[in-house]
Amino acid sequence: MNANTTPDASRNPTSAAEMEEVAKHIGIPPRPVVVQQLQTELGKADPDLQKAAHIVGLDVALTVTVLKVVNSPLYGLSRRAESIEQAVMYIGLKQLSILVTALSVRSVLKGDAQALARFYDTSSKRAYAMSRMAKATRTVDVGLAQSFGLFCDVGIPLLRNKFPNYTETLQIANLDVERSFTEIEQAAHNTDHALIGQNLGAAGNRLPCHPPAP
Repeated sequence: MNANTTPDASRNPTSAAEMEEVAKHIGIPPRPVVVQQLQTELGKADPDLQKAAHIVGLDVALTVTVLKVVNSPLYGLSRRAESIEQAVMYIGLKQLSILVTALSVRSVLKGDAQALARFYDTSSKRAYAMSRMAKATRTVDVGLAQSFGLFCDVGIPLLRNKFPNYTETLQIANLDVERSFTEIEQAAHNTDHALIGQNLGAAGNRLPCHPPAP
């Protein structure tokens, strides 16, 4: 398989300029405004639940989707949330931030609808499983575990959009038992989904996610 010409991503970028170069080349989307505003509020010493709810409530489509997910079996609420304010009270600000971020990521990622549907389904199930394990073991923050489950592979749809032959790379990586997944990506494209995910998490003006494990 021939390697594509991309910025050298064989090492982790150490400066904002390097991360920006990788982000620009791959086409990492900017962080949605609602996520920026919500995280700014959550970053305060004493975040305001009502203000956080108002930020989300300004986006009607997002509000409908948030309520649909919050009232689904995923959260297992004993009472139905009828408004964003109630949803915040029931699940908390941290869970609201994770949920809004995940839904916002869906709105900016582009590509094959069927492939993206599989990606969302897998990431949602992984996030649920990891949050349950975190609760059971009490060895890691539940929100952190859930965020990792949701976003650790977020670089994959971005790379799929950038490289026409990335689907072939995925097929090879899934079958190769000798080399690591990222090693195969690096050989084919001179970058990998873990590096892209790291850039997403490290760059303050990008979609937030926790860096994936090597």
